[in-house]
Amino acid sequence: MKDQLWEREQISRLTSLLNLSVLHTSSSSFLPNDVLIEDATVDAEGTQVNTIFKDSKNKVIENPSADSPIQMNNVGRIGLSGSNPKKDITAEVVLTLNRNGVRFPIKLPSVLITKNTKRKQNLSK
Repeated sequence: MKDQLWEREQISRLTSLLNLSVLHTSSSSFLPNDVLIEDATVDAEGTQVNTIFKDSKNKVIENPSADSPIQMNNVGRIGLSGSNPKKDITAEVVLTLNRNGVRFPIKLPSVLITKNTKRKQNLSK
C-alpha cells in the first residue's frame, strides 16, 4: 500500500508542465482551476471498468472528450464502475489534461477493485 498519493516524479513533472508550484504548504498537491480534462482511460487487467465524474453536489458529469472537456474545478469526485467476477484487479486511470492548449497525461494512483464488487470505487473526494 502506498503511503502517499503522488510520487515525487509526478509532482516534478506537473510543476514543469504547468510552470507553477503544485504543492501547498500542507504538502498536498493540486492542479490549477483552468485545467481541462479531455479524456480518461482505465487499464484494469482486461476487465471493462468505466470512469464516473461527479460534481461537488454528487451529480454525474458527462464523460469528457476533446470536443467536450470538463473543467477540473467542476469535478468533485472521480470514481470507477465495474469489476471482475473471478478475481481482484488493479485499475490504473490516466487522465488527459489540457492547460492553455498543452495536453499532458496524468496517471492517478492505482486502485484495487475486489472481485464481484457492486459498489463504485472512489478515486478522489
